Amino acid sequence: PLVLLFARHLLHHRAWTNAVAGKKFRSSFWFDTANAHILQAFIYWCMVFGSYNSNKTHWKKLAIGSDNNLRMSFRKGVCKHLGISEAEWENYRNDMVAFRNKYVAHRDFAIRRPVPVLDRALEVAFFYDSWVRQLISPDIFDERPLREVYAENSALLALEIASAVRASREGV
Repeated sequence: PLVLLFARHLLHHRAWTNAVAGKKFRSSFWFDTANAHILQAFIYWCMVFGSYNSNKTHWKKLAIGSDNNLRMSFRKGVCKHLGISEAEWENYRNDMVAFRNKYVAHRDFAIRRPVPVLDRALEVAFFYDSWVRQLISPDIFDERPLREVYAENSALLALEIASAVRASREGV
């Protein structure tokens, strides 16, 4: 569920950002809405893929316990899926956690690093969804694969948000 929440908040952020780009409004509501979604996306992603020692929801703790084969399966699989080395994966994960810690959670005004690109985080979420499905096979989830849900909701949300933005602009 946390990976789905990450994907939904990222999707909402992107849809809101695209819908309001270049438009002017009397209030900061739309900007604040998009900003809240991206901050939530970082929080949810880091709950699952961030700091192992402090998150009870980290992927290593959910059902894997001390099974090193499963841990290696995930690490090797996510690196292969992303086309990166394990060191690059660790650097990316560290960047995500650092941004969450220094900007999202604790607002360190001295932070001078770019916002991590979330395309990779989304691909990690897609990989994790398919990896878990393979682990539990022949059992299945009632939900459709995350990649499908994301794509379907992307089109629907774009229409819904465009309608809401149009309605709010008519009052400007």
